[in-house]
Amino acid sequence: MKFLLLVLTLNLQILYPDLDTCETAAAEIESAGHEAICIPKGEDYRHLKDEDNIEMIFSKFEGLIKTIKRIEKEMDK
Repeated sequence: MKFLLLVLTLNLQILYPDLDTCETAAAEIESAGHEAICIPKGEDYRHLKDEDNIEMIFSKFEGLIKTIKRIEKEMDK
């Protein structure tokens, strides 16, 4: 997963390939007196075909249902 480094005071937005690299850069910027944060970069689904997008939505929904059922079972114990 890629991570986005945000430094609002400098209007800086840089994409890093991993969290460790992003946090290293954030630490350097913070040592210069600016606040910085690393956040996960979201996926860009605009390039998918409609059929693939619909399949992905239903797949994620199915995963959500399974997670809810698992949590319910754990709570019943």
